[in-house]
Amino acid sequence: MKLNQFSQAHYTSAIAATFAILLSVLALLGYAANFPILTSLINGQQQMVISTAIGILLAAITVVIHNLYPNSYSKRMLRSIACLLILTGVLALLEFKLDTNWLDFNALHQNSFKLNPGRMAFNTAICFILLGAAMSFGSYTKLKHSYYAGTLCLILLGILSAFGVLSFVTNFEFLSTFGRYNRMALPTALSFLALSIALGLEQKPAKDQQSELSASKLYLTLELLLILIIAFVALVSFAFSQQRVEVLMAAQLEKIGLQSRDYFETAFTLHHEAAILKADKTEFSGALSQYKHNHELNLPVHLSETDALKTGFSMLSLENPQHVEIYRNGQQATPQRSIQIFSNPASYLIWDNGYLLRTSVPKYDEKGHLLGYVVTEQLMEEITRFHKNMISKPGTSDLVLCGLEKNYQICYPFRWSSKPTKFYGYLDGKALPVTRAAWGEAKTAIVFDYRRERVMASIGPVGETGLGMAIKIDMYELYEPIRNQFYSSLPAFVLLIVFSLALVRIKLKPLIDDIEHSRKKLTKLSLQDTLTGIANRTLFNDRLQVAISKLARGNKKIALIYLDIDLFKKINDFYGHVVGDQVLIWFSTKLRESVRQSDTVARIGGDEFSIIIEDINDSSDAAKIANLILEKLNEPLDILENGPVKKITASLGVAVTSNKSILTESLIGYADQALYRAKQAGRNTFDLVDIDDVNNTNAAI
Repeated sequence: MKLNQFSQAHYTSAIAATFAILLSVLALLGYAANFPILTSLINGQQQMVISTAIGILLAAITVVIHNLYPNSYSKRMLRSIACLLILTGVLALLEFKLDTNWLDFNALHQNSFKLNPGRMAFNTAICFILLGAAMSFGSYTKLKHSYYAGTLCLILLGILSAFGVLSFVTNFEFLSTFGRYNRMALPTALSFLALSIALGLEQKPAKDQQSELSASKLYLTLELLLILIIAFVALVSFAFSQQRVEVLMAAQLEKIGLQSRDYFETAFTLHHEAAILKADKTEFSGALSQYKHNHELNLPVHLSETDALKTGFSMLSLENPQHVEIYRNGQQATPQRSIQIFSNPASYLIWDNGYLLRTSVPKYDEKGHLLGYVVTEQLMEEITRFHKNMISKPGTSDLVLCGLEKNYQICYPFRWSSKPTKFYGYLDGKALPVTRAAWGEAKTAIVFDYRRERVMASIGPVGETGLGMAIKIDMYELYEPIRNQFYSSLPAFVLLIVFSLALVRIKLKPLIDDIEHSRKKLTKLSLQDTLTGIANRTLFNDRLQVAISKLARGNKKIALIYLDIDLFKKINDFYGHVVGDQVLIWFSTKLRESVRQSDTVARIGGDEFSIIIEDINDSSDAAKIANLILEKLNEPLDILENGPVKKITASLGVAVTSNKSILTESLIGYADQALYRAKQAGRNTFDLVDIDDVNNTNAAI
């Protein structure tokens, strides 16, 4: 299999597809090496899914092969991969409909906390279908409707992938998402954009489409420029709106976060001090002292049960120095989670359908000997109500309160978890926002939470308790007004674009039509003989090079016929140049009638003509055409009745070859020599040379 000769567009197309190969291979290496930056290109951003990387890799490799080796095998491969891509996209869409996971290959990265890309993005699935359709339609190059359908798919693919890239550049997340579905990853968007460019460069319109595109190139340029300007203005306006919303929300979250942390810290401190005051009552020290000397002592008799649970205490108990309970008043909570937030004395924040503070206060005698502990539990109803109000509001706003246990977060209930939960405190190797808050970091920023959801969060520590708090809202909800405004404004932008394009067509059409008419006229003059209307020397040289290059595609031959009019000088001298010009026009007409429409008839200069005959089987075909030309010229010409030359004849030199490596100068030389021999033979005849036979004879000698 040999590398074909192509234009620069084909190699540019292959380079664009190679870029997509590089991105997909990097993503797969990232999964193999547990290195997430290779799957996302930007730390902390959405990662390319394994199935997406495999699909893009197969598509890009197929495009490269089809560019460099366009044959029936590569075309069948292109169609097969196109069907596979469409199937992948359809399956991915079914995943969203049925809420299943077939394509994510979770087993390959379920044990890695760094690599958790989630399900394929919704718009990625659509791009797979568009890419497969574009590849499939593009493989049927001879069908006009297939060309237009493929072009439409490529335009839609380019728009979706460009929006995906722009969403990272402008931070417009809704440009790369559909609803609440996953965001298209940056390497995915870049890959689809590269493939849309590669396939666009590879598109080959039919001849009529090609001329139509050439005629409207200026229209298309102006229209595309106009669309880009309108789109740029729209995006800039929405960018300013987004920036304003982000600034206002950040200020509001920072204020709420600071107030909430102060409120929690104050409540914890007050309840902690209340527990200490409660334990300072002398009756508890007395009861523990008496119990130390008499374990059979009936403690309830010595304690005021009616007083024990006043002022918000839900449970009070006494413990001996070994923390064995010897007395209890009230029901002890069964906490789902417990975090120590104070020491000396120790207080634990627990959750049992609400916040409680359990405090254990040691009691000593006059000599400093430990008598035991007074353990109290307090319902912190005001904190529970405050927290529940924060997370019960419509939307995604949330209050998360967590402590740390080594590398894990111990979090109390929040919007996305109805009970205390233990989470790994890192995502992609980076500490989660609440983990940093528990360390003492305080800030308001756009970050990723444990769900890999982009949120705006105000984080900070809750005093000296060791707890971290985050007040946050999903960026999806934050952008909801802008998104709705964007989508509601789309019809207006479309109407503006349509109106502008119509205005361009109406106002500029006369000018552009004149330019196009002048261009066609100049092109025609530069490639056609002004007298006869047939090809001139410039077009002849170009057609001859193309005809020789086509020899590489099969076993056919080409014939080059060089000919001139016999005794033309005598005609010019006797009849004058006006009649001579009429003879040249008549002669060129007879030549065109003698050959096929696909063959090239050219006037080289004066009375010298040439004909390029393509796709013949052997020399006999060329000989038949030469004889037909001589017969056509045998017809009488009325303007020559009264002169020395009664009819027009010609001498023909015919050169035939199948050698794809022959130079145009060599082929012309063979035909010219054959023409000379025909003249020597008495004119009104032809001489034919099969160059392949001549070369074979010389090689044998």
